[in-house]
Amino acid sequence: LKIKATSGTGFRLPSLYENATNSQYGGVALTPETSDGFDIGFEYSWNNRLQTELVYFNQQVEDQITYSNSSWTYVQEVPESKSKGVEWVTTWQMLDQLSLNANITRINAEDSNGNPRIRKPKLMANLGLDYQINQQWLIGVNYRTIQDRVDIGNIPLDDYELMDFRVRSEFSKSISGFLRIENLLDEKYVE
Repeated sequence: LKIKATSGTGFRLPSLYENATNSQYGGVALTPETSDGFDIGFEYSWNNRLQTELVYFNQQVEDQITYSNSSWTYVQEVPESKSKGVEWVTTWQMLDQLSLNANITRINAEDSNGNPRIRKPKLMANLGLDYQINQQWLIGVNYRTIQDRVDIGNIPLDDYELMDFRVRSEFSKSISGFLRIENLLDEKYVE
């Protein structure tokens, strides 16, 4: 059993594009975003075949830079936006050649007014299966879903589910090749 925790702070300067846009369209002078947050969780492993992890995270961003469709400029949210949630991750070596990995993240992200942050999903999940054919070849599939997002004006956005496929070959100790097909089933979606 491993118990882990981290805490940190950060900042992001306004980009050249954000500053240039505000100069051109009469927007306010932007200041850096600042953030602080923490996470705490545990990880447990059974016989090196099954590993699971559960993490709680919490982050606040002050002066977050966002785009305003009404003024065509970038503005800063005051006082702060918040994101918190829980993530569960597991990896299961089912057979010597077959492994399963999964993760689910539940997020509660709010802007400075307590509204859901636009385009931030409340639920993200992945389920992957890898088959090691031999020491040289591996094939895998991955299913992922994004759910419960809203756009400007609290308008719900469509959920989407994608299937990805990958092949990896180790030609030698120093040369490997990858083939990856994302959105294998040609799902129509917008991130």
